[in-house]
Amino acid sequence: MNEGTRATARGEFDHLQTLADVVKSFCERYPSGAEYDPVVAHARSAGEIREAIRRATAGRGTDGKMFAMDRRIDPNAREVLTEALIDIREDIRRAIDFEGLFDLVEAVAPRRIGDLTIYNVSMRIGAYLGVVPVRYVYLHAGPLRGWKRLFGSKGNPPKRLPLASFPPELRELSPVLVEDLLCEYRDFLHPGLMK
Repeated sequence: MNEGTRATARGEFDHLQTLADVVKSFCERYPSGAEYDPVVAHARSAGEIREAIRRATAGRGTDGKMFAMDRRIDPNAREVLTEALIDIREDIRRAIDFEGLFDLVEAVAPRRIGDLTIYNVSMRIGAYLGVVPVRYVYLHAGPLRGWKRLFGSKGNPPKRLPLASFPPELRELSPVLVEDLLCEYRDFLHPGLMK
């Protein structure tokens, strides 16, 4: 259970009436620039692309501890993903934006590697390359649940949506922060916040 889910259960968000209130609360709780995934910094500091890929897929921070989101990944699928990414490392090195990088990772991801892992690995390698999401918000796991609750949707949208398609209150944030907000506030969000 993430921190936002616990806060929702404790009623800490009950006073929030609008999406603008939610954005303000999010920015106060999660100051800009704080990295949630400790593996991002570890991958960023790699000396070369092969090592950045290995760190990104291993899911361990500089302290050697595995990030909670990575604990359930099938070890065999993780190894297949690692080797597949190393095989296309020159294509990865040439990625000019996050969308291209994400598409490369997704294209070689074996069965049992889900959307959340594809996104996390892409973010970690992207940190090494200096590319981050700029135009799109990626929807997977928690962020997808938050998006569905906010928009009252039962269906699945595309895996990424243009930031421009989100309400103005959310467009004030970067795509990465919108993804984080949708994840952390997923159990509190509802369409009434946009009225």
